[in-house]
Amino acid sequence: MQLNRTTATTAKNYPTRIIQFGEGNFLRAFTDWIVNKMNHEIGFQTGIDVIQPLANGMVDLLNKQDGLYHVYLKGIKEGKPVKEYTLIDCINRGINPYLEYEAYEQSFLNPEVRFVFSNTTEAGIAMDETDTLEMKPQQSFPGKVAALLYQRYKAFDGAADKGLIFFACELIDKNGDTLKKYVLQHAVNWNLGDGFMQWVNQSCAF
Repeated sequence: MQLNRTTATTAKNYPTRIIQFGEGNFLRAFTDWIVNKMNHEIGFQTGIDVIQPLANGMVDLLNKQDGLYHVYLKGIKEGKPVKEYTLIDCINRGINPYLEYEAYEQSFLNPEVRFVFSNTTEAGIAMDETDTLEMKPQQSFPGKVAALLYQRYKAFDGAADKGLIFFACELIDKNGDTLKKYVLQHAVNWNLGDGFMQWVNQSCAF
């Protein structure tokens, strides 16, 4: 039987408050599992839009199951062996920005979004000088973030409470600091202005 929100009648729906770059096993089985647990146990009430960071990815497979999947845990819990299957229902949709640019941009402009998770592999946080603001989308992950943050900054007139909190999970030293550095470098290269750079520094956390 196909897993989806029709067949899985216990699956819940949540407002999107997290944007996630990356659809691999680590984020789905660890980060998203934690969000799912928080939703069900403490009422976190948070859904996730998953962005496919590369042209070739697997968000189409997620969408075929309406964002649903299972995590199987096997190990020791409170001194006893356990085997647990958990239905993860916090992913609202997957977006391929190379095919659905408007949906990708609109997701980032959602006023309820507060957090950004990412795991774009160790090579993902890199500076690409060939990226431009006009690309749809930019090739590099920092380029994508810089362009999307600029659109968000403009859409909300630089409101401090519309800044975002980034959780970079890429396995490099000072991943968040490095992502921020490259975002600000793109801001300089693209002449996005001191106001935007101040907003990134003061209203966003990396």
